[in-house]
Amino acid sequence: MIESPIELHQIYDLESKKKWQRLFLKEYEGQARPESEKYYGDNVKFFEAIQNGKKLGFVRCNNKTSFFMDQCKNEVWCLADAYVLKDHRSHGVLKEMIRELVAKHKVKMLHIDKGRYYYKHDYYCDLGFTHVVYAPDEVMLWVFHKSFSHIVEALDDT
Repeated sequence: MIESPIELHQIYDLESKKKWQRLFLKEYEGQARPESEKYYGDNVKFFEAIQNGKKLGFVRCNNKTSFFMDQCKNEVWCLADAYVLKDHRSHGVLKEMIRELVAKHKVKMLHIDKGRYYYKHDYYCDLGFTHVVYAPDEVMLWVFHKSFSHIVEALDDT
C-alpha cells in the first residue's frame, strides 16, 4: 500500500492548523463539534503526514495528562481528529500516523464517533485500541490503547 515512508511533522503555524481543521470539519459536518479556539490551545498538538514532500493528512491530539495524574507519571495524549486527503485514502496513511503517534508521541486514547469505531472495529483493535469507555453524550467513545488499559481498568474499579 505505502510505497515510501510517511513522516509525521508537528505543525506550529496557526493558519496551517486552521486550514486542516476546517477540512476535517467540512468532511464530518454534523458529526464534529463546531470550530473553536480551544482546538488550537497550548494543550493541543497538530501533526501533518508527509510523503515525498506531499502533504497527505493531519491529526489533532489533546493532552489528557491531568485526568490521569494520580495513576500515571507520563503524559497522556488523545487522538481527537484525523483527516486524510481523498486521493490518499485507503492507502494506510491513517494507520501509519496512528502507529507513530502511539510509538513516539504518547497517544494512549482516541475520542471517536461510536458508529465509526464499531464500523472499523477490527482496524482499531489491530492498532491496539481495545478498551472502550462511553463518553457522557453517548455519541462519542473514549477508546484506550491496550498498553494503557490497566490504568483505565483501575479507574473503573474506584
